[in-house]
Formats: sequence, structure tokens, C-alpha cells
Amino acid sequence: MKYNKSHFTIDQQIEKIKSDGFIVNNEDQLKVILENLNYYKLKGYIYSTKKEYGGSFSEKNIDILEVIDTYNFDEKLRTFLFEILEKIEVSLKSKIANVLSNDIGTFGYLDNDNFKVKLGSKKYFSHTNFLTNLENYQNRSKEDFMVHYRSKYTEEKYTPLWMMVELLPFGDLSRFYEAYKKNKKISRQYDLSPDILASWLHRLTLIRNFCAHNSRVWNRKYNKISLKKDWNYHSWFYLEGTLFFIKYIIDKIKPEYDFNPLYTLIDGFIKKYPGKAIYMGIMTPDKLKYLIETPKI
Repeated sequence: MKYNKSHFTIDQQIEKIKSDGFIVNNEDQLKVILENLNYYKLKGYIYSTKKEYGGSFSEKNIDILEVIDTYNFDEKLRTFLFEILEKIEVSLKSKIANVLSNDIGTFGYLDNDNFKVKLGSKKYFSHTNFLTNLENYQNRSKEDFMVHYRSKYTEEKYTPLWMMVELLPFGDLSRFYEAYKKNKKISRQYDLSPDILASWLHRLTLIRNFCAHNSRVWNRKYNKISLKKDWNYHSWFYLEGTLFFIKYIIDKIKPEYDFNPLYTLIDGFIKKYPGKAIYMGIMTPDKLKYLIETPKI
């Protein structure tokens, strides 16, 4: 089947929004918004709002500005999360560099024997593919340390381990950690088992990718995650449980980190639109306390 739909003009986009059942009180204002926010980016938020209110909802008097507010909230949420996840990534790289440098030495990561092949029932780690990807990262890098290294150490194909980790994207880093046979030495620095940390790193990789590509994060449902037995119940499939884990890790890295701005953002949003809290796994405002208090675990 060939795609034969034509692009909607902004006026047509506004008419489509009206025909979907939304109220548009200020067309001029909406026109300015749509000139700077792609309608097809907004469609995901339109769809989720329609789903929230039950498909056809023209009689429910839902203003399109509720959709715009949700988009703006999600945008600010991604900004907060991206900053926090960067701190987790930097910490993990440091711990991997320190632990593995002591365990296997400067270039020990080149030895396949230091890594597992099978990571789970359907997950595998290819050391060969890892080195191929690493070589590509090295060749593309314009970081000062790589420019210097390539110019001075011309006989070396790969970088020392502590440089290597700085080249890895978060996803590659999480798989590298999971495959390392002695990764317990890393996970116990966060007071976690190797499997729990690996499980959560995969989720954080997804969220980081969503943030980097301006994709929705506020109402995502995620896959099953590994948990500590003594953790209190949280909505682990949704944002609420993810924020609990992020707070847990940050308390290990930077306990003085201020979560209040993030709390204020979420609290203000769900007070304005209480019905949307459940899509983040937040049943009551009290469930947000883990953002500003040390988790009771």
C-alpha cells in the first residue's frame, strides 16, 4: 500500500483538532504554537488525551490547551531526567573504569575471556561486535583526549580502558557492565545485585533515548524490572517506580542533589490535571515523597 496523504496546512491542522472534539478558544494562539511545534509531534499527546477521556469526548469540553500543557510538562520532565541520568552515566563509567582497571589492567577488556556470552534466556554479548563498535566510536570521536591519543600512540589500535568507557553510549555501557564476569564488584558499590543493576540500566537507557529524541516519557509503560526483596511497593512499570530507583541511585552518588524542582513540576501538573497522575503510576500526591526524602528501604 502506498502512502498518498498530503500534508495538512496549519489551518487544516486546527480544523482537524476541532473535528477531533477539542475546544479551540484562541485560534491565533494555537496557530503560533503549531508554527513552532510539529502537529505530528503533538499527535501522540492528542491520542493519549483522547484515550484518557474515552475516544469521542466532544461533550466533555476538553480544551486543546490541556494537550499543549501536557506536552510542555513532558518537555520539562525530559530536561530534568536527562540531567539526572547524565550523573548516573558519569558515575557508572567511573566505577567501571576503576574496578576493571584494577581487575584486568589497561587493555584487559580486549580479552574475550573476561566477559560472559549469554546474559539471559534470549540475550547475548558479542565481544567481537563490541570491539567493532568501539573502533567506530574511536574513529568518529573529536574529543581532545582522542585526538591526542591517536597522534601520539600510533601503534595502538584501541585506547586504555579508562578512556574507552568515555566513548561508550549509555546502552553499550550497560551491556558491557552486564557482560563483565565480575560485575558484582561494581553493583555492590550501589548496594545492588548485578542482575538488579543490569535490569535498571536497560530501563534507564530507554528513558535516556526517549529524552534525547524528544519522545514522550510521562505516560510510558515499561517492561518488568528486577527488584530488591525489601523494597516497598511502587508502580514499577511506570514513571513513579522509575523515579524511586533514580532517587535511590542518586542518593548513592550525590546525596545532596535537590529533587525539589522535579517534585514541584510533577506536583503542579497533577494538581492541575488529577486524572493524569495514574498514567505515571502516581495514585496519590503522597507517593511523590520519595523524590525529596531518602527512600525507606
